[in-house]
Amino acid sequence: MSGGDINALVDLWRASFIKNGLADEDVPFANKDDLYRVIDSTSSSDVPWESFSLSYNGELPKEDPPEWMKQEFDVWFRKYKDFMSGEWAWKQANKISVDPTTHGSSFVPVILGSDKTTVSVATGQNEYYPVYISIGNIHNNVRRAHRNAVALLGFLAIPKTEKKYANDIKFRKFHRQLFHTSLARILQDLKPGMLVPEALLACIVQGWCPRCIAWPNNLDGRGGRRSEDHTEVLANFLSPVVLWDQYGIVSDIVPFTHDFPRANIHEILAPDLLHQVIKGTFKDHLVTWVEDYLHLTYSKKRADEISDDIDRRIAAVPSFPGLRRFPQGRHVPPDIICTFQAFLDFCYLVRHDTHSDSTIQKVQDAVKDFHHSRTIFETLGVRPTGFSLPQQHSLQHYPWLIRMFGSPNSLCLSITESRHITAVKEAWRRSSRFEALGQMLLINQRLDKLAVSRVDFTARGMLSGSILDYVKNYHNDAMEATRALDTRAEHHNTEDNNNGDSGPVPGPLTPGYVKPSLNQPCLVELLRRFLYSQAHMNDHDAPSAFNIPLHQCPMFNSRVVATHSAVAYFYAPSDCSGIGGMRRETIRATPLWRKHAAHYNCAFVERDPSIPGIRGLDVWFSHILDEPDELTGLWKVQPDTNDDGSPSLEIIHLDCIFRSAHLMPVFGDYGHRFIPSDIDFTNSLDKFPTFYINKYIDHHAFGLSQG
Repeated sequence: MSGGDINALVDLWRASFIKNGLADEDVPFANKDDLYRVIDSTSSSDVPWESFSLSYNGELPKEDPPEWMKQEFDVWFRKYKDFMSGEWAWKQANKISVDPTTHGSSFVPVILGSDKTTVSVATGQNEYYPVYISIGNIHNNVRRAHRNAVALLGFLAIPKTEKKYANDIKFRKFHRQLFHTSLARILQDLKPGMLVPEALLACIVQGWCPRCIAWPNNLDGRGGRRSEDHTEVLANFLSPVVLWDQYGIVSDIVPFTHDFPRANIHEILAPDLLHQVIKGTFKDHLVTWVEDYLHLTYSKKRADEISDDIDRRIAAVPSFPGLRRFPQGRHVPPDIICTFQAFLDFCYLVRHDTHSDSTIQKVQDAVKDFHHSRTIFETLGVRPTGFSLPQQHSLQHYPWLIRMFGSPNSLCLSITESRHITAVKEAWRRSSRFEALGQMLLINQRLDKLAVSRVDFTARGMLSGSILDYVKNYHNDAMEATRALDTRAEHHNTEDNNNGDSGPVPGPLTPGYVKPSLNQPCLVELLRRFLYSQAHMNDHDAPSAFNIPLHQCPMFNSRVVATHSAVAYFYAPSDCSGIGGMRRETIRATPLWRKHAAHYNCAFVERDPSIPGIRGLDVWFSHILDEPDELTGLWKVQPDTNDDGSPSLEIIHLDCIFRSAHLMPVFGDYGHRFIPSDIDFTNSLDKFPTFYINKYIDHHAFGLSQG
């Protein structure tokens, strides 16, 4: 909220005090400056910002040195005084345990994340390089739930120079060294906690793997794991040129881990799902390769027509919160679909909240299947040079990384990317845009104080209920005190009771009234058969409700209430959820959604709790096969119908609904034909005869499909 908005809100607050006969000076805050003063005086989360400056210390040219060599670069940071099921944490704990001087200490692994972000493009290309910090002792669900477990640690300097110096070797070396020196300076308070004299002497050349010594032109070939001992031996006996060309080692840069003996950079680089998997392999590689395939195979006009049809197919997929779409159809060869299937299986497997030897084996199998299927792009001429790509090569290391650091779903840079919004982008918008960094630091400090104060107030019971509850309780207490002295207490009490019932109360509806509004003429019959099923739920010898005459079913003519949505709660720790892993989902059945069209969600109905996974659920569609489709890995279903072709209808108990389901049309039914332009997400469920159950809609649905 801007300062002007705060002042306006305070004025409204003061006006309400005056209107109710209260002194306006009793308003808690006089203006925005008064509010800021109270926040700044809060002792909770009082971590001040500090800064230091770095500059180039190499040899200067005799004539006209570039500006970047003469500039000082400011770095801002904060000091903090103050994943654990993985094997890496246990190894470090074992090392600490053998040192008698560390007995009684706690192992606190530090997790760092940094990623440059741009806050404005058209108005000056304003960029910032925030660094975020967390610790491994925090549970994954807390970090992923954005409960202030990831904190802004500092802002790194971004050196800029003229275009003619942009590719200068000295400038590029200085740029890299500035990054490492800044981190080393920010983290220097951690050094006393590290006692074993180990060091890493070099960085890695771009294009090489930081974990193994596979060659960059054959990353999927054999290559042993990198180690600091191996790097140290090479650095002592080989020249910088040989280290660069033959081993991918940058020997003239001192990494920030140099003074941190427990920071073996080859081991502690955590997996990065966002840049390696989602953006790297999926968006930059697979999606681009499909587009390249279309333009290699067809004329430009035909390729554009196919691309438009793919867009229409995506638009025809029924809506769903957090929709993820699966490319399937007849515009690409089956092996391309298999490539996407294997890759998506890998994505969802590594995002499991917990892992076992079984799931890790499935991850390895998915990588193997992906490597096998992706060769279609080489065969078709899309990737004639092969697949020696660092992002895809990183997939091979995920099984080992999961064993070392646990589930990667709490180490993804998407968590720090989301912190960009509050820590950088929104803070920049609140600033005056002139020398904004100092203002952004103060804004972040105040936000931290408010967050910690809220936790403190909640623990003290100061934030129980809402402000309306507080006002009601305050008003009720005042009324009780007044009634004790007021001789008209009975009169007031009568008025209070009448006020609670004032105005017309819309009554429930009868089934006969609801029937035409729902366009279900057989509603009363279905309701009576439902009551029969409920009455004979535990009688296994009783005939089915649909196999008896209607007159044997209970009569029902009471009032009912029609609602157009229901809320499902289920345990889904791998998806965005609360700290306890519970996820909330709204299932809608409304004839008019957002003034546009009808919105009817599909849902899983639990028929047999003893059967695991999707086999124990029903979506009122019949499985076409007993196993998922071999090509896509998705279950194929078709709507249930009666003998006369009419839809199979039944009323079920609300408790049977497990969660929403997402169905996608089988576009392959159209063959190579384009789908009609009048089909969209509002009517596709009525236009197609068969559907896929989309297991990729979220991680919980994917888990159901695994059984």
